[in-house]
Amino acid sequence: MSGTGSRTVAPVRRSPAHRLHAALGARFAMEASWEIPASFGREAEREAVRSGAAIADITARAKVDLRGDVEKALSRLAGTPPAVRSVVTPDGTGSERMHVARLGFQWALLLAEPSLGEGPLAAAEAAVAGDESMVTDVTGGFAGFALGGPKAIELLSRLTAFDLADLAPGTCAATRVAEVSGILVHARSPGGIIELYVSSEYGRFAWETLQSVGEVVGGVPVGWEALRAEGWW
Repeated sequence: MSGTGSRTVAPVRRSPAHRLHAALGARFAMEASWEIPASFGREAEREAVRSGAAIADITARAKVDLRGDVEKALSRLAGTPPAVRSVVTPDGTGSERMHVARLGFQWALLLAEPSLGEGPLAAAEAAVAGDESMVTDVTGGFAGFALGGPKAIELLSRLTAFDLADLAPGTCAATRVAEVSGILVHARSPGGIIELYVSSEYGRFAWETLQSVGEVVGGVPVGWEALRAEGWW
């Protein structure tokens, strides 16, 4: 808008499960353009990450899909903003440089903090300049969830036929979870948190399913504050 008395209205982005979080009493916080569930008001949220089964909505994570010569692109990205954390791959190989799920020879999913905005996309585009590789911002295309605590594997085992023994820290896999296509990422983080990404159209379903199945193993919803306090990202 422009003119006297005009104001600029910034868009607000929300997870497909936003209303479900609100119904559970979540306290939200703004991060970049996202309204994220910061906390669910439980004192035991950090304890759930450490010793239980924590379930968090991390849809706001910046996500960039990279297809083509992934090896060349990652080599060029080394040392390029955004800050590089670690590489996770199907077989666990890779240097400790970038937080990216390398799902195959020609496919990777770059993951970053929401505050970096379009930085990951710009960096990836620069890395594939002159190549036939394709880079796509899929931040809004995937809903994301973090599962923390020693019971996270037990929770997931009830939702997928994938052998979770193969999902060691530092690895990832494209598989089916709760009967929908998903991406599992087990980054090398202090809390050993496993991340699950599904198409946004299944975001609400995924959250409801994680909650329902999680109740069997004592799973509880937690916010970003507890995750970060326990070493996630």
